[in-house]
Amino acid sequence: MRLTWQQASAHAHATAAQIVASLPTEAILSVTHHAGELCRGDHESYAWRALTTVTLTPGTDAEALVTMWERTSRARDDVDVTARRDEAGAWEVRARSTTDASGCIIGEGAPGTIWIDSWSPPFRRPDGLDPAGEIRWREQITASSDPPSASSFSPHSPSR
Repeated sequence: MRLTWQQASAHAHATAAQIVASLPTEAILSVTHHAGELCRGDHESYAWRALTTVTLTPGTDAEALVTMWERTSRARDDVDVTARRDEAGAWEVRARSTTDASGCIIGEGAPGTIWIDSWSPPFRRPDGLDPAGEIRWREQITASSDPPSASSFSPHSPSR
């Protein structure tokens, strides 16, 4: 399937939303979805990257939530999962689709937070795009993507 950048953006953001939905609601104080960005793969392919920050309720153990998500992911046969401690000693888990090269990394962030870095399957640059125009294209897409800028919601508000 050939993706448009809009479909790739939606895929990356949906992955992050699925991860957030898998976490216990009582552990989440707020969720911030940052504007996505276009990332170059090889000389012909790109992926859409979405970043999300989950602020946890006071007293919630971020590492316990990340390892819970790791166990759930390891039980699936459609993802390859690896885990490690990063340079700061925080636990992070990477899950990569076995079918389409999309994936995510979830880890402990600043105290009281979890970060999610998700990306789409690769897609080709639209025909007619001059490589010299890539930076402008990235800025244009980032400025017009959904969500267009950082947005937040609280699982404790009536809108969810």
